[in-house]
Amino acid sequence: MIKKTDKIIRYETNIESMGKGLVMLEVKAKCKRVGFNYHYYFENGIKPPLDFAINPESNMIEYVTFFIQDEIVKTEKPSCDIEFCSTNIIIEDGDFSEKFYEKNIRKEFDVFLYNRAIYIIEKNIIGNVVGYELNKSVMILINSNNRFSGLIIRIGDEELSILKHAEVLV
Repeated sequence: MIKKTDKIIRYETNIESMGKGLVMLEVKAKCKRVGFNYHYYFENGIKPPLDFAINPESNMIEYVTFFIQDEIVKTEKPSCDIEFCSTNIIIEDGDFSEKFYEKNIRKEFDVFLYNRAIYIIEKNIIGNVVGYELNKSVMILINSNNRFSGLIIRIGDEELSILKHAEVLV
């Protein structure tokens, strides 16, 4: 369950080339908690999953990691409509516990570069999505069923250069 919150956490973004055709994108809390997190692993069976970690005490996003692997980032506007919201969110899931701290979910994503931002968006998404602001550079996308549908990361010249060097752009 996604709920709006006034809580603010500072996040940092890291985009790192790991060789030709492989780039890691990471958004993480600057002050990470000690201990385990709850994890949603969105996977397609081919590449590493999008790892979405939740702090079990605050229900805030601890980090999100995604790999662009052997795919080309589309340099076009994504087709879904996004409503932007400057509110942050918490994620409550009563299924998680110390013994059940991860969920594997089958989901594929398309990756776009548009208006100096990387859009990681669920494939074949239908309807509108809401983009909740983690910070001025990162938004979490939630679909009309209140489920995670992607991520937007605004980038600068250095990050654009990393993507070009890794040869993941058209």
